[in-house]
Amino acid sequence: MNPSVLIVYVQLGGNPSPTLRHYSKINSRSILDSKSVLITDNPTEHVDFPGDVISYTGEKSLEGFIKYTKRNQAYSNVAGGYWRFTMERLFALKILDEQYAENCPVLHLESDVLLLLDNTTLEKIKQKILITSVPRFSSSDGIASILFAPSIRQLGQDLLKLDSILADNLDVSSDMELLGLGLKHGVFGELPSHPRDALVVDVGDGQSTIHVVFDGAAYGQYLFGLDPVHTSNRVISGYLNPNFRLNLSQAHWSIKRRKDLLRPSFSWENRVYEVVNIHMHSKLLIDPSSSLMWDNILDEANGLSIRTAGPIVEDLIHTIPSRYIDRIRLIRRRGLRQSIYNRVIRGLRKISPK
Repeated sequence: MNPSVLIVYVQLGGNPSPTLRHYSKINSRSILDSKSVLITDNPTEHVDFPGDVISYTGEKSLEGFIKYTKRNQAYSNVAGGYWRFTMERLFALKILDEQYAENCPVLHLESDVLLLLDNTTLEKIKQKILITSVPRFSSSDGIASILFAPSIRQLGQDLLKLDSILADNLDVSSDMELLGLGLKHGVFGELPSHPRDALVVDVGDGQSTIHVVFDGAAYGQYLFGLDPVHTSNRVISGYLNPNFRLNLSQAHWSIKRRKDLLRPSFSWENRVYEVVNIHMHSKLLIDPSSSLMWDNILDEANGLSIRTAGPIVEDLIHTIPSRYIDRIRLIRRRGLRQSIYNRVIRGLRKISPK
């Protein structure tokens, strides 16, 4: 019998993933009859993963992605290949069609995402979401913190379309920009993140409904803070993402219990909305079953307690040394004006070893 859904992670390259082990184990208990899957090019490093581990070599990369890597060589080297692998992991999902039944649904999560879905909500998603879908990050970008595909077959078809878009837009700077193009052209659908677009779910008694939203980035950033690389290597909650169309500090926050799940919820325009995943942008490792933890977080969210900065967190990715030539390539690719470009190059020459 097929699992109710595949909960899929992708880990490529040598960069550390300090959140994968923690959240994959927690998330595997979220949905009954689900199966956790890890796609990786280093399977021996993940023997403790709570599910299937699939070896990935990239030998069957799609045409558009191959063209993209050739044109953007710096992305393969800067920050340990971080920028390349965030793009490649989308297309690595295509390997699922070699391992599982084509009608099996897929939930792809980034390794720092806490899943708070239950089977009732999952069934509603299966009914409503008919193509591969992600949250919107901004008017121009999407974000695959969480991605849902109604089947492996549909996922494969949609990835081929996304790859064609990439082949025609080799200058895109990130996976988020590419996903934005996918949303714009209707190749990918949108998982609702704003309350106005919330998914309405019948809880099962024939009368009660709940309204759920998905977290691309803004909810997790407000409740738990930014990645500490952006905040002097210390975590502090309360960040208001300027790309999100709702001031989350003006909402009233509380907790809803759905069977064994505790979900953060908020009131907005006389209705309560439940957040079914949290993008833990801050990389904090939390226990979602802890009522005390949620009480502390929601007191900060509601302005009832003072926010305090957490301990120093070392940046293990973006401080990886880059080759001089790759820094030049990256600057060129990001389209700086020529005058700025020249000044930066002169600065790099002063600090680079002879």
